[in-house]
Amino acid sequence: MNIPPKYEDVVANLDAALGREDALREELYQAKKARDAEMLNGVRTQQRLTVAEQRAVKFEGLLLQTNELLYQIQGDPGAVPSSSVDAMRGEVFTALKPCAEGEGS
Repeated sequence: MNIPPKYEDVVANLDAALGREDALREELYQAKKARDAEMLNGVRTQQRLTVAEQRAVKFEGLLLQTNELLYQIQGDPGAVPSSSVDAMRGEVFTALKPCAEGEGS
């Protein structure tokens, strides 16, 4: 294409501007992609924290029940049926199972 000499600078500036625009579009795309990844990571972290908080509440309740059972056993070992102890043991194992299997990380 023949461009008159007086417009060569205009065309060169236009080409340079288009190149900068492409670079800025790519930078914007990468920034949005990074932001979306950070937001997704934040959501996943919040979900893990929610699960951890729920487990902590469950463990606190189990600890209180276990302590109560231990006090009863200390006071009168025969007054607490072994089925109560077995049931408590089962609840504790069930609650701890996801952590032991790595689901808590």
